[in-house]
Amino acid sequence: QAVEDIEGISNPKMLFLSRNNHTLPVLKDYNLSFPVISRPNSLGSSVGITISDSYEDLQLNVKSFHKRYPQQELLISEYISGGVEITCGCLQRKDGSFISLPPVEIIPQGHVFFDYESKYDVGGAEEIIPPPSLSSKMTRRISQLACTIHERLGCSTYSRSDFIVKGNTLYFIETNTLPGFTETSLFPQETAAIGMNLQETLEFILKN
Repeated sequence: QAVEDIEGISNPKMLFLSRNNHTLPVLKDYNLSFPVISRPNSLGSSVGITISDSYEDLQLNVKSFHKRYPQQELLISEYISGGVEITCGCLQRKDGSFISLPPVEIIPQGHVFFDYESKYDVGGAEEIIPPPSLSSKMTRRISQLACTIHERLGCSTYSRSDFIVKGNTLYFIETNTLPGFTETSLFPQETAAIGMNLQETLEFILKN
């Protein structure tokens, strides 16, 4: 809700289940139809994400989710197929000004979406800067919006936001408030693209 009125982005249709609520509402009441994607409200790295093609699948997935993650809230949203997966970071100085970073296009290798294995297995995804599937206008727009979202959500120093681009529509998926710095992580790739090596990126974060 915090970003719904930001011009230039759309939000996937979504419903929210509290950790104590295992009862599925009627999806059409929320303008949702299958397939849908379900994911934890506050776990990172695509942990716990499932795609359901039917109500029976969704019931099983929700039951399994609550069993594995009893303290987690669940988000159920429309599954946006056929789009381009994009992520984009933002750096913020102590004075509040921003350094925009270039978006990354993510192409999972052998996976339906950018899941845990795609993120952490070497070669699990092809990650390209700048995104070859986007116009330069859309690329600049995403860089700007990543910082607008960062500010609107009250983030500090650095963050990384995920999007799906389908046609001319830019869907905002989520913001990572603590992006990773592993061997395959995306944020260091973005800072490297503007000439900051890993040491300089870490020094910026520590100083700001």
